Amino acid sequence: MSPTRLVLILACAVCQSATWTTSSAVAEPPFESCSEPDCWPGEEPVSVKYANTLDRIRKMKRTHPNNLAIKHFDFDYFGTLTVSEQTEFLDIIHSGIWNENSQMGCYAKQPDDYDRFKPFFSKV
Repeated sequence: MSPTRLVLILACAVCQSATWTTSSAVAEPPFESCSEPDCWPGEEPVSVKYANTLDRIRKMKRTHPNNLAIKHFDFDYFGTLTVSEQTEFLDIIHSGIWNENSQMGCYAKQPDDYDRFKPFFSKV
C-alpha cells in the first residue's frame, strides 16, 4: 500500500502569501520558502526584522540632527551589508539609536570595525 499524499497549504510568515505542496503522510512536511522575491528562506527579511529600528532612525534623522551616528546612517549602505553585518552594525550604533540626545552615538566594538564599516566611520 502506498503512503497517503496530503496537500499542504503554507502561508509565508512574512508576507502571508500562500503556496502549496504535496507531502507523504508518514514523512515530515518539506520546508517551503516563500516564492515572493522579498522573502528569504529560513529567516525574516531584514526589512521586517529591523523595521522598528530603521523606522526610529528615519524619524531621528529629522528630530535629532546632531546625533552623528544617526546623521551619517545611510540606508543604502546598510542594505549592502550581510544580515550578520547588519546586526553588528546596529550594535555599534545602539547608543545613538536609544539615547537620542547622544552627540556621537556610535562605538566600535573591535579595532577592525573601523575598517569593516569604513564607509560609515569615515563620515563620523
